[in-house]
Amino acid sequence: MNVARRLAVLAIGALLATVACGAPPSKTSPPPASIDATGEPPLPQPPIAVLTFAGGEPVAGDLGTYTYRGTGSEAPWLPGEPVAVPPTGALAQVFLSEPLPIASWWARVAPTGRQPRLGEPREIGTGAGPIAFELPTGAWTLELSVQFGDGIGDATYFWELGQD
Repeated sequence: MNVARRLAVLAIGALLATVACGAPPSKTSPPPASIDATGEPPLPQPPIAVLTFAGGEPVAGDLGTYTYRGTGSEAPWLPGEPVAVPPTGALAQVFLSEPLPIASWWARVAPTGRQPRLGEPREIGTGAGPIAFELPTGAWTLELSVQFGDGIGDATYFWELGQD
C-alpha cells in the first residue's frame, strides 16, 4: 500500500476512534489543499473507501471506475488491495474518508486472479446508507460499488480477499 493510502487509512482510523469515543471531529482546521505540477488544483476524486472488520487491519480499497463531481475515470476489473480474512469469514464495514450520503451500494465477489466469467461475480450484499456485509472465506476479488447521494456520482472499489 503506498504512503498516501497508509496515511489516509491512519487518518480515517483516528477519525473513527474519535467518533467512537463520542468526541466530534475537529472543524477548526481546513483540509489541506494540494496543487499539481501545472499549478492547478487536482480534479476531484471520490473518497477513499476503507474496509474494516473485527481483528483485521483497516485496508483502503483500490479505486476503479467512477463519476464524481463532474469528473470521471474508467478502469478494468482490478485485483485490489490484499486483505487477510479469518477462516470463518467476518462481518465487514466500509467507511469513506469523506462523510458523504450513500444512496445505494452493492458488494460482489469473483474468484481471485482473473477477469470474472459469465455468471460471475456473485452478490454478497446490497443496501442504502451504511455499508456492511459478510466477507466470504476463500480467495476472492471483492468489488464494492457505491452510488453517492445528492447526485454527487458513483465509485467502484476493489480488495483481494485471502485466508488469514
